[in-house]
Amino acid sequence: MLVLKLVRLLSQVHFSSYSYTRVFIDHRTGKDMSRLEPTAISAIVLSLAVFASTLHAQDFKDVEGDRLIGRQTLPIAFPNFARTSMLIGLPLWSICLSRIWGVDALCTSAFTAYAAMIGFRFMTCKTSQGARKSCKLYSVSVVFSSLHVYSKAGC
Repeated sequence: MLVLKLVRLLSQVHFSSYSYTRVFIDHRTGKDMSRLEPTAISAIVLSLAVFASTLHAQDFKDVEGDRLIGRQTLPIAFPNFARTSMLIGLPLWSICLSRIWGVDALCTSAFTAYAAMIGFRFMTCKTSQGARKSCKLYSVSVVFSSLHVYSKAGC
């Protein structure tokens, strides 16, 4: 259990570091580069919050293996909560982030519909093969959302 918590913490630190580095390197304001603008800091903090609250998406794909070695991941310990949090959390984050960054209605609808589809998959596709596909779709959404957020943040 301690190892799992350490792995999650390191994953969050890694993602946060990646976000910070990406924003810091791409920060093209022509100002003092030793400090980040508030918008860039918001992008990093929000990225970390999204990642931290949906990190368990990767745990669905190997529930059988985790159960065999005695690992207590969120999908094993609280399967209904884990699945429901994906169904509710992904579209909710899409709506919130779209509002924060001033994304137009068409893009907001597309992001939210895609997130709802992924959340629905996590709720209904309970086989390991279905969970792997849901996880891949989730990963794609994180990449595209990050690119869109960073472009809106002026990076």
